Amino acid sequence: MLRGAVVRGRKNPLYTQFSTRLKKARKACGFSKRTLSDQAGLSNIVAGYLEEGGRVPRLITVERLAALLSVSPAWLAYGLEESPAARDANSVRNLAERLRELRQTQGMSRAALAVCSGVAVGAIQHIETGNASPGIDTVERLAIALGVSPAWLAFGPAAKEAQTMSVALTLGR
Repeated sequence: MLRGAVVRGRKNPLYTQFSTRLKKARKACGFSKRTLSDQAGLSNIVAGYLEEGGRVPRLITVERLAALLSVSPAWLAYGLEESPAARDANSVRNLAERLRELRQTQGMSRAALAVCSGVAVGAIQHIETGNASPGIDTVERLAIALGVSPAWLAFGPAAKEAQTMSVALTLGR
């Protein structure tokens, strides 16, 4: 389990089961940890760290792993299913645009979003300018603060079915 992610008495964030989903998908494909790391272009030990919960992956890594494992990145990162049509439309490339537009539509400054999400203002700025690939934990905190699905914010599926799921989530607020 990811250190510091699980809190007793509160609903756990969706990303905390990433390591379990990764292991399940890897085994279903018959890959070793090393083979998965090699195929994904990661260092030899990264898949092991991810499966042990020692690291929180960045969105770009989740997208690469999901493609290799033939699973949805939304499922791998957050355990959320999406329509088959949306799987082909997924891309972290437009995260910066989705985040900026949603924040502005809701009339929030970066500082206000930082307070609501617990994500540093500088990190939000880097994400919005496309200079950072955030981890799935950061995206989930931003999505909850904005009242949208973390899968939609992260990967931009064409359908927003899972959007209402994240509105009910809290991270201790």
